[in-house]
Amino acid sequence: TDQTGKKTGLESVAPLSVVAGVRYEPSQVWFVQSDVVYNAAKKKEDIVTPTNFVSPSFFVMDLRSGYRFSKNAVLYAGIRNLFDRKYWNWTDIRGLSLADSATNKDAYTEPGRSFNVSMKFEY
Repeated sequence: TDQTGKKTGLESVAPLSVVAGVRYEPSQVWFVQSDVVYNAAKKKEDIVTPTNFVSPSFFVMDLRSGYRFSKNAVLYAGIRNLFDRKYWNWTDIRGLSLADSATNKDAYTEPGRSFNVSMKFEY
């Protein structure tokens, strides 16, 4: 609540975020999994400065798989942001003013689609 008694939101509170995943692991040798992340849009009424950028909602899907070569070695491969979505995390852009023409909101986007491979050795 502000000085006039009007209810206002808190800019420091991130919007609703939900993560859900599914994993298929028919044996202890290999698996494949998918994770989906949803972030709600930040409400305009929660923003104190009207010229600040408001993050839209987004869905992002990641895929990951793994294969166990031996008791001690596992190979992982994955794709993050499978559908190459352009999105912003509220914690990164909170307070970002678009009133200044030099502000480039695209400089604050999360990475696009990326691929990763890793190997884990356990002893």
